[in-house]
Amino acid sequence: MVPPGTFFFILLFLYTISAYPLLHFLTFDLRLSPLKTHLNSKPKKPLDVQIPWAKMLDPYSLGVSVRTVLTSPLPIATPPSTIRELYEDPTLLPQALPLPTNPSSSAAPPEVLVVGATSQIGIQVVSSLKRSGFAIRVLLPNLYSSTISPFGLGVSFTTGDLSNPSKSALEYAVTEIDKIIFCGEEDQSPEKIQAILRTLMDTRFADYGITQSPKRILFNFKKPNPRYSKRNDHKSFAIQESAEGEGGVAEWQTNRNYNGVFKGTVNNPNAAISVMSGRLRGSGSSSSIPGQGINLNEFNGLLVGCFGDGKTFECVLKSGESTFVSPFRTKTRSGGDFIKPQFMSHILPFDSFKNANKSSIDNFDPNDVRQIGFQFKLGPSPLPELRKFYLAISYVKVIRKIAESDIVLVGGLRETQKENEIFLRNTGLTHTIVSTKNVNAVKNWRKLADLSVNCLTDPRSTNKHLQVE
Repeated sequence: MVPPGTFFFILLFLYTISAYPLLHFLTFDLRLSPLKTHLNSKPKKPLDVQIPWAKMLDPYSLGVSVRTVLTSPLPIATPPSTIRELYEDPTLLPQALPLPTNPSSSAAPPEVLVVGATSQIGIQVVSSLKRSGFAIRVLLPNLYSSTISPFGLGVSFTTGDLSNPSKSALEYAVTEIDKIIFCGEEDQSPEKIQAILRTLMDTRFADYGITQSPKRILFNFKKPNPRYSKRNDHKSFAIQESAEGEGGVAEWQTNRNYNGVFKGTVNNPNAAISVMSGRLRGSGSSSSIPGQGINLNEFNGLLVGCFGDGKTFECVLKSGESTFVSPFRTKTRSGGDFIKPQFMSHILPFDSFKNANKSSIDNFDPNDVRQIGFQFKLGPSPLPELRKFYLAISYVKVIRKIAESDIVLVGGLRETQKENEIFLRNTGLTHTIVSTKNVNAVKNWRKLADLSVNCLTDPRSTNKHLQVE
């Protein structure tokens, strides 16, 4: 026996399939006569009707949409390039906006690394570098949007934590960098600055060799190491025989640190005693003249590291047949009950060497340096305690000619800046220190930033400490 409910569902099904055509007829005949006319035309195309529910009731429009989707070809994906190809092909990466360059110069602008850019002065320095047309790289602790948003476009970013710097991060930060600006207070601790500058010099030497080294060693007074070099520079120097006698007595020795020690006593006023190197000769290349000394024309001066007793000494250079001298003063420090010599590095530009013969008009010629030495000269009316002298020499280096500053330090006047300045002098890197007594009292940050950026290209600021009120 058939259940009573079965007939009900059969009738409901028949009513549904018969009501759809009737609904379709009534809808398009009574309300959408333009659409019916269009559907009967050839070829059949769906009409653009601005009634959404009408399109849903039109089976032709619905079928066209379905067939269009099913029959349209899927996009063919090209095989992806390797990561290395994506990295090396600049056309596959987003391009940075071009920075303004000097139209009169075809060379690329120097790239400057900004350390401490998140400080108030650092943000102004980045803006000033943009206006001057430099390529800019900023060292940041992270790459969050809140960190990089103040710098805008035209800036590349690199990450590194200076509180615990990794060697690989610092190497990536300084690779191909021409100049560095240190901004703010927190990023100018001696440990952080020394870590970055050492990495900079090591990277330059590894990439370009000795030609990019800021300095080269002429004489190094240390213990000979048979594994690397058996050279003993101490034996290359000797006391001048003509200086001894009634004028005084001097010795050339080594101390426990294997420094060359020049000490003695001068008896007569205006007398001088010196220690000089042996005869320096050219490398023997085709460009050198037989009998000529070494050529230091590509260098700017000497860097002498030494300990002294607080007296003034003279560095002596013999060029050709003339003798030239440049004075430098040593310092001492208190060591309890004793006064101890203090280590200092003295930069002696070749321009500071004057002819020992005041009546001569000959100028120093760096193309023919035949001897290098040091001398102590007694004053016209010296006190008895001033007759003795002591000078321990650690090294003598030459500084390469670089007219512009490679390193600029901007910040407050602090005790650590003195340590930073000594370290910069020892490296031989050209530098400028821009300091203000009170960073919090600075009214015009943009002016201070412009001054710091100008120091990168102004030769007058090279190896100077500028104090801004």
